[in-house]
Amino acid sequence: MLKKIIIGTMLSSIAFAGINSTYKESGIYETLDKLDNNKLIEKLVLHDQKKLPINVDSYTNIISIEDSNNSITYNIKISQTDLETAMGQKVEFNQAFGQKLGTFSFKQIRSQLCTTNSSIYVIERGISYNYIYTYDNGDQIIDFSIAIEDCKDLNKIKE
Repeated sequence: MLKKIIIGTMLSSIAFAGINSTYKESGIYETLDKLDNNKLIEKLVLHDQKKLPINVDSYTNIISIEDSNNSITYNIKISQTDLETAMGQKVEFNQAFGQKLGTFSFKQIRSQLCTTNSSIYVIERGISYNYIYTYDNGDQIIDFSIAIEDCKDLNKIKE
């Protein structure tokens, strides 16, 4: 069952990278160098908010994207009912589940963000990406941030 959840989480990380890759195609980068970080974050968040809610898979939705303290925050909801339907069995949402999901999500999303030129541009400016996963009842599963320090070992960030 965890393998199926991991596959869904991989799709989530691909969707996040897809959000970031659209910045360049939309022409948004033409003016970004002229903006301070607060304005840059505001512009990127407003750009992505137009797509909300984003259905990542049958049980994962990005429900909001916010700017806060030199970061972009993604609020992600996981539906237990939809997850159980997809898995074909009862899923116990507990701390162990949250930690496994969080660890795997961090690694997958970090891999995407730290190797995608559009997000590297943002990260190199000192802006971090925050991810907050909650169950559909509002209880938080896990949260994590990805910042420049998290990308240095992937050899894409300038020292």
